Amino acid sequence: MVKIRRPNAVSFGSLSSKRRKNANASGGIVGMVCRNNLVFIVILLVVLCTAFLYSNRNEGVVPLVLRDSSSSSLGMGWGYDTSSSKSKESLIKEVLIHEVVTVPMVIYDNNYSKDSGSMNSHNNAGGNTKPRLNLNMNAPVRRLSIQEMMNPEHQQARTKPLLLTGWKEYQTSQSNGAGDSSNSNDAFSVSMQEENFQKVFGNYTQYVKNQFVQPLKDKQDRKCLATSSSVVKLMKMKSKSLGIITRSTDNKSKQIKKNADKGKDNGDHILFFTNDSESPDFFRALKATYTIPSPLHYGADTDAETDAETEDKSGKGFHVFSAMVQGSFHGFHKHDDAHIYQIHGRKMWWFLPPDTQTPPKHNPCLFLVNSDKLHEGQGQGQGQAAAISVLQQPGETIHVPKNWWHATCALDDWTIAVGMQRGSPHKYQQNFESLPQPFVKRSNANANAQDEDKAQHTVDEKIHPMPWADGNAFQTRMEECGVKFDWNDPKSWIWFNGDLNAYYNKLIASDSKRNPNVISSYAVHRWMGKDKSTLIHYELIHGMIQQFMGMEQSESRNLRLLDAGCGLGAGLMWFETNAPKVWSLVGHTISTAQLEFINKLPSHKFDAVLKSYDDLEVYKEEDTPFDVMYSIEAFIHSPDERNTLKKWSEALADGGIIVIVDDFLSVGVDKEADDVQLFSKSWMANVLQTTSSLSDIAEKFGLELVVDRDLGSEYQVVKRNYRNKIPDIRPTKKKNHQGWLGAGMRQRLMVEGKITYRLIVFQKKGGMTSSSSSVALSQVVQGQCASVPLAPDNESLLDFQPLEAAHRTGKGNDGGSKQKCISGWYCCGQGEEWWDNLDSKRTHNTSYLKLEKSLFGNYMDEMVEHLNTFYRQLPSGVKGKFLDIGGTGSVSSGMSKVTSKFAHFAGPFDYWVLDSDSAAKGLDNALHCDMGDCPEALDCEFDVTFSHTVIEHSSRPWHVFDEIARITKKGGLTLHVVPFSYQYHATPDDNFRFSHKALTSLLEDRGFKILDVGYDICTKPEKVLKNNIDEHFDVIWLTYVVGQKL
Repeated sequence: MVKIRRPNAVSFGSLSSKRRKNANASGGIVGMVCRNNLVFIVILLVVLCTAFLYSNRNEGVVPLVLRDSSSSSLGMGWGYDTSSSKSKESLIKEVLIHEVVTVPMVIYDNNYSKDSGSMNSHNNAGGNTKPRLNLNMNAPVRRLSIQEMMNPEHQQARTKPLLLTGWKEYQTSQSNGAGDSSNSNDAFSVSMQEENFQKVFGNYTQYVKNQFVQPLKDKQDRKCLATSSSVVKLMKMKSKSLGIITRSTDNKSKQIKKNADKGKDNGDHILFFTNDSESPDFFRALKATYTIPSPLHYGADTDAETDAETEDKSGKGFHVFSAMVQGSFHGFHKHDDAHIYQIHGRKMWWFLPPDTQTPPKHNPCLFLVNSDKLHEGQGQGQGQAAAISVLQQPGETIHVPKNWWHATCALDDWTIAVGMQRGSPHKYQQNFESLPQPFVKRSNANANAQDEDKAQHTVDEKIHPMPWADGNAFQTRMEECGVKFDWNDPKSWIWFNGDLNAYYNKLIASDSKRNPNVISSYAVHRWMGKDKSTLIHYELIHGMIQQFMGMEQSESRNLRLLDAGCGLGAGLMWFETNAPKVWSLVGHTISTAQLEFINKLPSHKFDAVLKSYDDLEVYKEEDTPFDVMYSIEAFIHSPDERNTLKKWSEALADGGIIVIVDDFLSVGVDKEADDVQLFSKSWMANVLQTTSSLSDIAEKFGLELVVDRDLGSEYQVVKRNYRNKIPDIRPTKKKNHQGWLGAGMRQRLMVEGKITYRLIVFQKKGGMTSSSSSVALSQVVQGQCASVPLAPDNESLLDFQPLEAAHRTGKGNDGGSKQKCISGWYCCGQGEEWWDNLDSKRTHNTSYLKLEKSLFGNYMDEMVEHLNTFYRQLPSGVKGKFLDIGGTGSVSSGMSKVTSKFAHFAGPFDYWVLDSDSAAKGLDNALHCDMGDCPEALDCEFDVTFSHTVIEHSSRPWHVFDEIARITKKGGLTLHVVPFSYQYHATPDDNFRFSHKALTSLLEDRGFKILDVGYDICTKPEKVLKNNIDEHFDVIWLTYVVGQKL
């Protein structure tokens, strides 16, 4: 048994202080290392030497990498796709020696006597066999050539397992019966490479077998069939569920690891193991490529045309074929004499003598990480023999004597072997009906036999659908047979191999609920807002055009818009319906099915063409640049985002904008992670960037990032679309291709926060161009802004329920339940009472201390009165937005979370909140940003802006008022309550106090007129004043202001 102590014995930082003192007393660090780590150094030298010898033995073969029971992997890790560009070598990790590695192995050594099995101090001088050292220190597996095996002197050796060489010396050209055995064997090896094997043998029908080499059956007791290629795919899928040899560290793998420690298996497994009795046609073709060495043939000498049924009836032996993938296994079992020749891949073997009591039914791959389970129940120390183990390499043959228990675990992803077993299959419950082969194209010489086979031996594909059957019929059949699919595995889905046209065409074909007369039915985007609208995307883009092109100029000029990846034309139709008629609209799509749908839309003026959105040369040649380019959930499919941004910039007028609504990586997420890569492959999400990394690319092409909004948080995309749930990803009859897998992975990554749904705007730097339609940002008139609509005299007014002046809890709908006071500490509305009391009792009359009585009032009453007046002036049917700045409370500072404390102030408008506290991420209609710098909020977006005892927490409140001025519509109201006399309250910080003069100047300087300003005074209720004592002032002053943007 290899036992290597963990290397941190020389990590001085991990030593206890007592050990460090002892080490210093013994002569410093050198003495400590020499004394405490001599054993480690000796073992390390042994390991390095044996590794060197082992590497010589395995020249040209990827080295075996072992990890112990505390590690999640052994050997080569795999990604989700065998077609990954990563080489296997790049996935090999260095040996991890952690605690004690207890993996029994056989490694060759020149200091071993093959005759006595003992260690010698001199080199072995003769023989063709390399001596070997068994690090398990039990009786090693003897190594002999096949020819030596037959010598009488080795008769006794044949009663124990043997590792045999010399197979290739018996191989001859199968075409003429003679030839170079080396070349013949090389040709055989090449023909058995996975790609070549699949081409020749991929369509042969096989029984689908479990780890006990028994066919899987459905509930009607019908054996389950599949092609060779699909059995291999099933094995690859099921072996990954083992989790021992993979690199995954997710919760599922951790549980698998715990099971491995306990010796538990982890689910159903598939074996590809067949014989020439059940599959004579398969072996007839297979045996044409190799020859069983005569000393290993358990029947009369036969050639490749031997009738398999004749051999079976003789009872002397039958041929076997085994294909395994990394993690495949065959648990302990025994039978008559057998041998197996390894063609490709490496396989670990374990042997127990015939008189051993029945071994445990553990998955033998578990022995690699927990060898204690190998001896479980074997009575070690009571005379029971320890297991013998050997690593079988390609080109080597294992001889298994009669009744020796043996188990195997495949270490490589293509591990195949051929051999023979003495006796008949029926003795081992392997006497199954011969399989028909109707899907194999045969040579002309066998054409008649093929016709006869089709006539007499067919496969009913209604019962046994094959992988090429429509939909997921094959997967469904396999599930009936007990195969549990991992639908996150790409091999379970239909793929389009990068053909984006076929991808979109299939998506359209699988979803027919599209009405050309209803834009929302074919606006295929994420739902946003309470109404789960997909049209908000176009409203947002329209708002960006007004913001950066200028309200009046954008409405009157002939702006040119490009819909880059226009889908079914919903965006084009929306803009043609809602935008100025002078705008010119063009859309690009690469899907023929999408273009066919667009051509069926109601009469329209916009142009839609079948082109990549990178193909923009014609517009450059015609000198007709675009003022606006937008892309909704299409930019992510760009095969090269750098080239796309370059092409777009070249086709964009100076000062023009690019608006992208799409998925972006969250900061810190590894784009090479398996789940992200699976999303990338299935969704054809070629662009895996954060907004900042994409901005760095865009800057190289003269594009500046001017807006970055998290629509996912702002519009509760995860909640509205996915109900905050990680999906159960599996195909259905209609949803069985990679697009649906990609949609599922996108949902999963969004729920987990690994990708975000964002709107970003790039603006092209530069001034006016010769194009009459381009408008540079520098030309936008400051103060140009959307206005609050007011009802003309002859128009009906908005019908709304007048607001009631009341404090609310903020927990629940419409502000929550009413409460008497502003908080548990204070009751307000005592301003006038305070002034009257002071004026009646004053002893001094200092003018500079005095405030006019008109400045004192009840802020709640005053604000509600102004809001009701404002709402009454609006026209019937108007929609608007009310923004509560700091609307969640400082949850991060320990305050209770509120969700709607002033929602009743919004009246007929939609209630929005803006907060930097993380609690805002979980709210509907929320902007998660700093109130002094919030690019997520659009210019002139809100009809009413409001804050309640929030602005004092800003370190630069003038910046907050800058943002308030920017985002409030012309004619809109802004209302704020801030402290004037108030205790220090760091939630999370406390910086300023405001007089009525301060609020007046802060608003007037930013284009507001003051409608009301004053003070409210709040006092502690009698009970609080009597019982509660801390830093809270007994009396506090609040300053309030109401302004209207001019």
